[in-house]
Amino acid sequence: MLVWDENGLSQNALARKLFKDKTTIARLVAGIESSGLVVKGERPDRREKGVFLTEKGKTIMDKATAKVVEIDGVAGAGVSEAHLRICRNVLRRAHINLAR
Repeated sequence: MLVWDENGLSQNALARKLFKDKTTIARLVAGIESSGLVVKGERPDRREKGVFLTEKGKTIMDKATAKVVEIDGVAGAGVSEAHLRICRNVLRRAHINLAR
């Protein structure tokens, strides 16, 4: 998801954003790379390699996003935008608390 949002992130950036150690991210990226969803390549600054979505990865993310939007519509039916915003904020806070 992060690579889809910010194509070309370094593995170090992914580790920081996911609250994981570098070794775990390296293994994760290697596994996803072997499935053909991402590739590692040069970033503009050339200091670190980036992780980039392949066309196969983009296609899967587009399909997954469409499905999430559909499910979100069903789950949020009859719930006000204000209540949904509160729910998202509470879940975000819980995630931050658990990541400590």
